Amino acid sequence: MNAGQDRAGNEQVARLRRELDRAFAEPARRAQAGTETLLAIRIAGQGFALRLSALAGLFADRRIIPLPGTAPELLGIAGLRGGLVAVYDLRALLGFPRGESPRWLALVRSGSLTGLAFEELDGSLQVDPHDVSPATGPAHRGLAREVARAGGVLRPVLDVASIVETIMRPARHGVRPEER
Repeated sequence: MNAGQDRAGNEQVARLRRELDRAFAEPARRAQAGTETLLAIRIAGQGFALRLSALAGLFADRRIIPLPGTAPELLGIAGLRGGLVAVYDLRALLGFPRGESPRWLALVRSGSLTGLAFEELDGSLQVDPHDVSPATGPAHRGLAREVARAGGVLRPVLDVASIVETIMRPARHGVRPEER
């Protein structure tokens, strides 16, 4: 990556961090405005979205330490906000073939210390709730239950709670990763 790309990436991270901070600090204003903020991402070249309300942070270029003998979806662990976070590859969770190491990491807002890694960040989208509708059929392993229309483009909205449930399911049932 050259210096110009690095600077542009840092500026994009700073802008999105400000947007995230505003979105988390002003939930009542956003609800009154009747819009929802989505994080527009790309996985395997395809557009997806994550609800900003389901995320606690966004990070770029974090070092991920691989763990031996883990499930293919688990990239490893990363140090975030003074703790260790398990980082999962959204590409693998959605059933796409393995690709380059993902650049972006979204920290899930939940009791679990979970990070979701993806390749590209397109920015944030403000959508009217009427522009989000149920997906037709089981899309992307059942992890995209809705689609959002923004700027004339449809994006599957990944359900973060379903993703976390999918990740945690084998552990609850006593299945070792190598048995999946």
